[in-house]
Amino acid sequence: MNIRNKIKKFKKFPFLSLMILSSVLFGIYFVGKQVLPAVSDHNHSQIAKKTNGKKETNEKKENSNQDKKNKAPINQGDDETTPEKDRQENKIPFEQQEKKLERVEDNYLDGALFIGDSRTTILHDYGGWTGTDFFVKNGLTAWTVLDTPLDTVNGTKEYLTQILDRKIYPKIYIMLGINELGEGNPQSFAKQFQLVLDTIAQKQPHAILFLEEIIHVTQQQDGKKSYINNGEINRRNEELKKITNGINCIYLPINEAFDLEGTGTLNPAFSGDGIHVQAKNLDIWKNFLLDHGVNFK
Repeated sequence: MNIRNKIKKFKKFPFLSLMILSSVLFGIYFVGKQVLPAVSDHNHSQIAKKTNGKKETNEKKENSNQDKKNKAPINQGDDETTPEKDRQENKIPFEQQEKKLERVEDNYLDGALFIGDSRTTILHDYGGWTGTDFFVKNGLTAWTVLDTPLDTVNGTKEYLTQILDRKIYPKIYIMLGINELGEGNPQSFAKQFQLVLDTIAQKQPHAILFLEEIIHVTQQQDGKKSYINNGEINRRNEELKKITNGINCIYLPINEAFDLEGTGTLNPAFSGDGIHVQAKNLDIWKNFLLDHGVNFK
């Protein structure tokens, strides 16, 4: 059927044609209304899902960052980020450190105090150490050193405690023991020596006390089998080691410098009487002290 015949039919039945046309238009309208909202709702749903997905992702990131902050370790000590000042403040104070003994300058002994018997008197009389003070006397012992007034420091007789009250000494050297060999025993000797050290430390709390061990006697003197013998000297030196701590009271093994190698006895080349070091050998004594000094900070 061609188009002209169709038009003739529509003209012949105008009312029927109008009804058909209306039905077609209504159908198009109805279908479009159902389809378009569905497409619109679908697009809206997809957009909402994407938005919610981004929101959830952001929330997860924020929660993760917060968890990391909560789990971050607390800085509880010295690490690479600790300022240098804080590290310095955490160090042990010099007064409480174990001291390292090393070679020091020749003027190191200036300002030191030497306490001792006839062996140390030789340093006072022949050493020529004008920068040091001496509290020395022939026959001085650990039992008499605190109760004997001497005039070797200030030109007037003073007790050791008076001298320690009047002047500050960064270094104090003490050698006693040869005269006490016939008195008491190694333990009672060390106990009395401890009292002397405690008294000095109380008066001079910032000083380092150097306890010089009792110097050996020669093999000839040792052979006399008197109370002055190396066996008793060794026993007392062992007790003296026990009352030092390496911090503010340091034991000095000076026999290393004066012994005849391998014998444990005083080298006779260094002594005229088998007991005392000769004045001509005092440089050996001084060099030993300079080899066992403490660098103050």
